[in-house]
Amino acid sequence: MKKLILIILLVQSYTVFSQGKLKSVTVTDSFKCYDFSEEALHFYFDLPEVKNSQYTYHFRYKKSAQIIDIYSNDTVNFQGFVMNVAVQNKHKKKNQYKYIYFFEKVALKDSIAENAGKIMLNKVWNSTYSKEFEKSVIHNLLSESLSLSENLSFNLKKIKEYQSRKHGCVRQHPLNKETANIKSAVHQLDSLIDSQEDFSNNFKNKLKKGRSYDFGFYSYYIKTEKELKAWNDAKPIRNYLLSMKPQIDNSLKEQLDKLYNEEKFNGSGYTITFSKKGRLKSLKSNHETFISRLFNKNTRKDYREAKKLLKQVNLGNLELRYGFERIISFYAKGQGYSIFDYNLY
Repeated sequence: MKKLILIILLVQSYTVFSQGKLKSVTVTDSFKCYDFSEEALHFYFDLPEVKNSQYTYHFRYKKSAQIIDIYSNDTVNFQGFVMNVAVQNKHKKKNQYKYIYFFEKVALKDSIAENAGKIMLNKVWNSTYSKEFEKSVIHNLLSESLSLSENLSFNLKKIKEYQSRKHGCVRQHPLNKETANIKSAVHQLDSLIDSQEDFSNNFKNKLKKGRSYDFGFYSYYIKTEKELKAWNDAKPIRNYLLSMKPQIDNSLKEQLDKLYNEEKFNGSGYTITFSKKGRLKSLKSNHETFISRLFNKNTRKDYREAKKLLKQVNLGNLELRYGFERIISFYAKGQGYSIFDYNLY
């Protein structure tokens, strides 16, 4: 009897301490973290399919890299958890991709889960939804060239009834009587869950530093302690360059407009670095390596013309304290050029 009690206690301890522990799973097929199917969640992450859940009420709220489960056997005592997911592209060979998925499940406080359950039951379940509505919303978003990076979906079980719904980017839905409930519900759910803790950032802080990860539709590089210190130390430089950005961009464009001859370019893009003296310091092709450029007459010609053009630019009158970097694209004949600033200030 004592041995049985000890075993039960050990199992319970493992369950408690495994909650919130960072885990990983290797995936080699086309499964993406921003398209969580019920089958994939069950197979890879050992989550029950909501439709077959043992609970009388089970609600799953899925975002691009986060899943929230709320469940109960009545409409009062809800429990739940948040699961965050990050993806690392580990290997690529002959178009075969191998991903490592890092994930963590953290239990919700009972009070948070209970309020989330009420929102799911009273607002999400009762909100207007149909396949026609889903198609029209997504069609409108695409036609307006809006981002779908915040695609949301729900899997909902209420006693013996089951719903599976996709709402596209809810925050970009037009506000009307059909969308009012779901927009309000999503806002309340996000605020409620975040009131417990910043689940996303706490999860990121547990990932290995010095690597890039995908979180749904966006990628994020997590700096090492050394890189983070260097980034913080360079803040005065970034602040200065940000304050000089209008002068730099306007002066650069003003001179290029006078010097640029579109007939000399076939279409190419470069990362350009200027010194604090306002002269070209380096020119790097964004889509061609030295070897590939060696065997391509047009890209060699474009590179020479770009270097010749940019060497004529002189921003010395700005009396810069630091150098700067920009991206410049020379388009095919007759289509001009563009300058981009992708620096993080």
